[in-house]
Amino acid sequence: MIYSNIVIQPETVKYDFGEINQVRLGEVGRGRKPLCITVGAGIDKNSWEGLKEDLTIGTTKSGKPKMLKGNDGLFLILSSKGGYTRRGCGYVLVNKEHQNNVKVIARGNGADGDAGRIGSWSVVLIKIIDPNKPVDIVVQYGGGVRHDYIVIRDGKVYRARGEDEVHDLIDTLDLDIPSYSDDWSLDATHRTYTGS
Repeated sequence: MIYSNIVIQPETVKYDFGEINQVRLGEVGRGRKPLCITVGAGIDKNSWEGLKEDLTIGTTKSGKPKMLKGNDGLFLILSSKGGYTRRGCGYVLVNKEHQNNVKVIARGNGADGDAGRIGSWSVVLIKIIDPNKPVDIVVQYGGGVRHDYIVIRDGKVYRARGEDEVHDLIDTLDLDIPSYSDDWSLDATHRTYTGS
């Protein structure tokens, strides 16, 4: 299963050696890094957001991420792209208690200003190691104007946007989500792991 907090739009990208269907996130240029996910055969090019239960992530022959048909594992594609980042960079934060259940497969970023010196935002492809264990994630969007809570409980993904939805989610699932403090780790989403 793949969950995305943004609209995913596969596209055909032309290279010198031919064409590849890809999802391209982040940006290209100084201070920027694209995150490209190859789209396997048989996957339609319709845009989507939220949970796709019939897709999974594998790898290409060169070890890059590839979107495939299947339902093994839980993967998250999260972007913190928001407003103009001069008012605050975009981050993806993981509750420190849950960071060992999160594996970053690939990451990219976008930015504002020459070489990204004004501010930046992140895009990450994450594997949840055990979907039945809890994971709490905060997506702080660039520009500092809004944030989402992404909560995983018993293999289900919940998303709350804005204070009212967050409070409703906390009450509904009886959650104990820590406030912004030392309980949240930026490091968990900025490390890129290799291997399985």
